[in-house]
Amino acid sequence: MHKKAKRLRDEAQKEKDKAERLKREHKKTLEQHIKRASKQVQIVENDNKQLRESLANSKLELARAKNELKIYESMKHHTPSGDVVILENEIIAKLKAENAKPKKTYKPPMVEIERKGREIARRDLQRAALEAAKEKQLIKESNRKAALARHAKTNKLKAQAIREYKDSGLSKNQFAKQAASRFYVSESTMRKNWLQGVLAIERYAKNPYPMRVKAYSMRA
Repeated sequence: MHKKAKRLRDEAQKEKDKAERLKREHKKTLEQHIKRASKQVQIVENDNKQLRESLANSKLELARAKNELKIYESMKHHTPSGDVVILENEIIAKLKAENAKPKKTYKPPMVEIERKGREIARRDLQRAALEAAKEKQLIKESNRKAALARHAKTNKLKAQAIREYKDSGLSKNQFAKQAASRFYVSESTMRKNWLQGVLAIERYAKNPYPMRVKAYSMRA
């Protein structure tokens, strides 16, 4: 009997260690997903910053071009025609030189970048939630098995006591006085716990830790 009790304690300890390991892995997985989502948010913020800088540069170039056009229009009416042609050619050459510079690569609008960032973060969070739910279910099942292993001896004794109580034809008080010492419990425990509601105790002895199932109401 001592060897069996030791084996049951070892099994319960193994299940407990397994549950702790699953909890640590679950925490590590959540930290990785949070880190990945933070990195995606940082990428989106950097892209937005570059877009704002590009927009500011474009506005500056447009203002410079408008200013040069105003200067050209004002000088056109106050300089000889030959000087106007030379000035016009210089402006055209300058614009061509600026346009000859390598163009910047196209970047999607800021709204599209933010949308993609939110979509990536949402997918990561959904994946993390799904993995967390699976790991939580595994931890529940592991705890349930550990509890079954921990209380296996007590449940077996309860079932045996109930069978003897049914066959004896005695009252609960009489049976508790006679059998409490044989089952290593007190009379009050035998009377108030083990023999309180025989049918309920029978169901408990068969499955002491049933999995909880949510019942959803159906509307006609």
